[in-house]
Amino acid sequence: MSEMMQLIEDPNMPKERRKRRVPPPMPTIPQDRIAEVRTLLADLAELYDFGHCDVYDSVFFQRTCEYMAGVSFESAPADGACMRMRDLGTEIILSKSTSTKAFIDFFKSIVDFWNAPS
Repeated sequence: MSEMMQLIEDPNMPKERRKRRVPPPMPTIPQDRIAEVRTLLADLAELYDFGHCDVYDSVFFQRTCEYMAGVSFESAPADGACMRMRDLGTEIILSKSTSTKAFIDFFKSIVDFWNAPS
């Protein structure tokens, strides 16, 4: 499990025993940052109960809508990463999905798009 996941506080722990932890700084090299995000997403995917809906689902849906509204796919390259991002985002918006698995796939596609060779 990644170091970042270990820093997430246990909500069941009594407040007097909780320690405020500062996460480590993000790596300065872009490839290392992308690797760190991929590791965090993989850890979240393993730990999250995909059948459970909570308040974060609406936040993820809103972020997906904002991101899709801010991207112009007409001027974007027609490569695999860009089309996958467009297809996943469109599917989430049209179905009004709150599937955490769909959100993780969408955010992974954004990371893949950033990491794609230009």
